[in-house]
Amino acid sequence: MKKITALLKLDFQLLAPYWKWWLMFFGISLGLSLLNRSGVLFVISLTIFAGTVMAFPFESTDNSNLHVLYSILPTNRKSMVFARYIAILIIFVISLALAISTGIIIDLAFHSTFSGRGILLSTCLAFGLYMVSVGFQTPFLYRFGYKKGRIFMWIPIILVNIAIMLPALFDLFNSNITFNIFDAFFNNQTPTNLISVGVGVAALVISFIVSRILYVRRDV
Repeated sequence: MKKITALLKLDFQLLAPYWKWWLMFFGISLGLSLLNRSGVLFVISLTIFAGTVMAFPFESTDNSNLHVLYSILPTNRKSMVFARYIAILIIFVISLALAISTGIIIDLAFHSTFSGRGILLSTCLAFGLYMVSVGFQTPFLYRFGYKKGRIFMWIPIILVNIAIMLPALFDLFNSNITFNIFDAFFNNQTPTNLISVGVGVAALVISFIVSRILYVRRDV
């Protein structure tokens, strides 16, 4: 347990220099949510963007050649991967708490009610999308390193944000298309919640197993 704690502290020390990215992601999420007048959207956007933050320890590790240092530490690569995925969960919890608090304020500003159902829905969607995003990118980062693998961290974000922006774009161009992805989620909340959580858990578990295999086999 002490080894895992030490590795977690190291991961968060590697994250510290990238606080400006947090502010940028917060600003982008806020802009998207204000455009769509949705606190739920802020929760989803911020947690998805938060997933990209977990690529930064890989950048620091590669730039400083910390793989050589890791090889002489009194630990093993399986423990290092386990600690990294614990950090992934911690980042999600912190981001979710911040996102829900801000989302409530946004909905109050637009005279909407961020109800218990809305909080539950946004939490489940955020969990699923965050885990899919991080789960997709992390094995590539372990396999190729940050410079070659970073392109994969943007693919889920681009796809999700295209889906999010479609309703606003339809309104902007006075389109007759009235489908709103969030209305579909609200109208089918129970299956949406169950599917989101299930997909998120599966993505995290599969990603962890694949990442551990790839990193154990990777040359320093």
